[in-house]
Amino acid sequence: MSGVQQAPPPAGARLQHALPNLLVIGAAKAGTTSLHRYLGQHPEIFMSRIKELKLFIRDDWRERVDRYRKNFPAGMPVRGESSPAYSMHPWWPEVPERVSEVIPEAKLVYMVRDPVERLVGQYVEMRVAHQENRPIDRALADFDKPSNRLAMPSRYAYQLDRWRVRFPDSQILVLDQRDLLESRAETLSRVFSFLGVDPSFESQEFERLHNERQGKMRANRLGVWLYERGWLSRAQDASRALPDAVRERLKLAVADPVPTPSLDPGLRAELEAYLHEDADRLRKYTGLRFEHWCV
Repeated sequence: MSGVQQAPPPAGARLQHALPNLLVIGAAKAGTTSLHRYLGQHPEIFMSRIKELKLFIRDDWRERVDRYRKNFPAGMPVRGESSPAYSMHPWWPEVPERVSEVIPEAKLVYMVRDPVERLVGQYVEMRVAHQENRPIDRALADFDKPSNRLAMPSRYAYQLDRWRVRFPDSQILVLDQRDLLESRAETLSRVFSFLGVDPSFESQEFERLHNERQGKMRANRLGVWLYERGWLSRAQDASRALPDAVRERLKLAVADPVPTPSLDPGLRAELEAYLHEDADRLRKYTGLRFEHWCV
């Protein structure tokens, strides 16, 4: 079965909306962007146009529920969004409670990967977004503290504990990013079965990867200056008509590459020891072995 797009509503028809019944709750840098796009190819699934709506981390979330609803057409059997921030306790500690209050029947998909690889990927992303300026060893100096934004999201069992208080295990599916990479058709079929839609659906779009770490760029001083004045996006739009080689030179004028850092062996060993117990708890909960993980 090949990928097809849902037919648009008739001209003049009033589109009805409904709250989602699927949330991809994380983890950050574990393949949620690719999964979001793959799920959106299924004719029975609608994934939000904006991937990360992040409603349930907002202080004013109650006032925004009706606006949030408008992201999802009521006629689709499965309606979903993907916000990795939903599994970043303790910064947004009340997300499971808020979700269970509004959409208690929601299915939850939680993607995981090697915990140390994941936190390195998040560090790169935070560097790109100017949310982290320190070398990685300094950013992880307090990795065993709840305040550490890199290590805590890699404590998958800890994060899931918060959701399991509010949602039964039958509504939670844990996926390993490696399975999505190496056995994509079988993994997506498992997700489709979990969601109650046709598990045999296939699409050529399933061959694509999304949001890979390679080629990440961080705006330099000139790029930040242009961004603050609202000119950077205009320059990017204008550059699309230029040859690729010229575009690459212009990109290097406003941004610097962000390489993937190597962890000091001593620090890596400490991280592995710290994350080991949590990884074992996740193994016991899921029945998955995660043999390729370092912990």
